[in-house]
Amino acid sequence: MPTIVDYASLTQAISDFLHRSDLQTSGFTDYLIQGAQEKINDDIFELNFGNGIRLMENGYPATAISNGVAPVPSDWLAPKNIQVVDNAGNIFSLVFKSASWIYDRYPVRQPQGLPAYIARDTSSSASFPANNNPVSLTPATQGQTVYAIPAQSFGLPILFISVDGVLMTPTTDYTISGTTLTFTNGLTAGQIPAIWYPQIYVPGSSANSSFIFGPYPDSAYTIQGTYYQKAPLLSNSQTTNWMVLNSPMLLHAACMIKAGEFLVDDAMIARWTALYQPRLEALVNRDKAERWAASTMQVEVG
Repeated sequence: MPTIVDYASLTQAISDFLHRSDLQTSGFTDYLIQGAQEKINDDIFELNFGNGIRLMENGYPATAISNGVAPVPSDWLAPKNIQVVDNAGNIFSLVFKSASWIYDRYPVRQPQGLPAYIARDTSSSASFPANNNPVSLTPATQGQTVYAIPAQSFGLPILFISVDGVLMTPTTDYTISGTTLTFTNGLTAGQIPAIWYPQIYVPGSSANSSFIFGPYPDSAYTIQGTYYQKAPLLSNSQTTNWMVLNSPMLLHAACMIKAGEFLVDDAMIARWTALYQPRLEALVNRDKAERWAASTMQVEVG
């Protein structure tokens, strides 16, 4: 008895229902499967008020924030819940925002505290100053007060001045005139002044998708949680995924809609859409029933 259980049986079903074995032998069914998977991903979020379903969930393993960023998984679709773990082991949920929101409210991309917000941004891993470190000047001679500020190719404004890691107060501890830094009191021999610039990301030839945070992390905190992932694309080497295993008839219907588009057959599109839509709704409703069947309505106050 023919059933759809994997990539081979799905491509065979597409061929059988279309009565077009040539689409399978020529590999055109891969177009239909790719389009069908994208359609199901998009339609689930649209039908489920911007949320995925349990079958789409994947764990984000505990990952240290490095240089203010953390990697975005290659199969990322959307967040479910991402938390930050502080140095004492306490866990706090992060609120997702847009990258522009983070930059507007936390423009100083230097260590500030435990993150409360997270966003996804696309930027290269190259940064200046490197690894978010200040630019150190030469060790002071006894009583030295004047330093020439080194020219910076990025033209960045100076945020802070420190001496041996201790931040100085503008006008009280130092003044800057043009490219000259003058300390109010002479430094002790061997003390090292440093200039802190804003952290920026320099566009590279191959941009990477990264999580950014607000405030900018002041330690290598760990993030973890759950996200909605793309189902692996079915192929000869990737023979199964959650779609073909848990909702084979939904996936088949989506493939047939894509076949109608491929063959420019409006009647086929309409016929299979009428079968696809209730199957999609049933999938989402089953997920809602599993999540909420044992819960009771609660009203939050305040």
